[in-house]
Amino acid sequence: MMKAASRASRLPWFAFAVTAFAALAPASSAFAGYQITVTQYGRLATGLPWFVALKRGLFKQAGLDIDEIVSGDGGGTTLRNTLASKTPIGEVATSAVVAAIESGVRIKIIYAATNDLGDMIWGVPANSPLNSARDLVGKAIGYTNPKSASEAALRLVLEAQGIPFNKVKAISTGGIGGGVTMMSKGALDSTVIPGVTLTKSKGAFKALFRAGDIVPADTWAVGVTTPEFAAAHPEVLSKVIATRRAAIEWIEANPIAAAPYLAEYLGVSIDIAQQLLPQYIGWKYVSKGAFDKRGLDMAVHGLSLMGVSNGAVDLSKFVDQSFLPKELQSPL
Repeated sequence: MMKAASRASRLPWFAFAVTAFAALAPASSAFAGYQITVTQYGRLATGLPWFVALKRGLFKQAGLDIDEIVSGDGGGTTLRNTLASKTPIGEVATSAVVAAIESGVRIKIIYAATNDLGDMIWGVPANSPLNSARDLVGKAIGYTNPKSASEAALRLVLEAQGIPFNKVKAISTGGIGGGVTMMSKGALDSTVIPGVTLTKSKGAFKALFRAGDIVPADTWAVGVTTPEFAAAHPEVLSKVIATRRAAIEWIEANPIAAAPYLAEYLGVSIDIAQQLLPQYIGWKYVSKGAFDKRGLDMAVHGLSLMGVSNGAVDLSKFVDQSFLPKELQSPL
């Protein structure tokens, strides 16, 4: 796993990164040993299609020599890691993308990674007296990083429950693992915990709420690249998106065969994987690339709640659907 990058001044760093990596982008599409950065890879099930694509050799079948998926800890960290990659292609929080765009960074949004909040679950210690999101008033609640998908989801949940954000003590934990550690030591009353982490805790934690049960469609993560890379290598982007889609369709069509992959990816038993996978498929947790306008609108609303945007951001202006197959393209 990659360590979170140190915080830096957003505009100078991003401006440098876009310029530098546009200049370093390879002239050839023969990508040898390249990597893709994916938010919370190895922790959230949204990364499973990438894992399956690697394990089943789908990238090589598509003529792409991509040999590593690098995890990001959420928020701007993952976006910075994406821009720092030899292949500036990444799956990142929509909130971080808009924050960067509003700082002057030129980024293309090339596919929707999610249209549901999936297993973005807030957990509590097993002996906690808290029973629902309505019990969060006055409590210390963890989310991963500032301007991350988890911060946006927490704000949306609180709004849906009629709880002003200043009525809770929201704390950035630096990542899912950091939040679990803080809660274990009593520094948090609740924090974001994927369902698999709850299961692996062997009863130490319990679910308080699943954000997706409270908040409707939300495109909280998207695929991005730089305009320069997109112009130079459109066929690479189309192949990457198509490969990810092929992995998703294989998982959906073969849940029994896919369970061992999920088990290895998340580090759980096959029995647990067989319990979790139908939930992920049923939620339609990952998008095959198609955008959902409802999800984009909800993502923008989440950004406005975080103060990232005034709520008037038109994400469609930054979306380029030309790398998606025609059947996945839709008016926005």
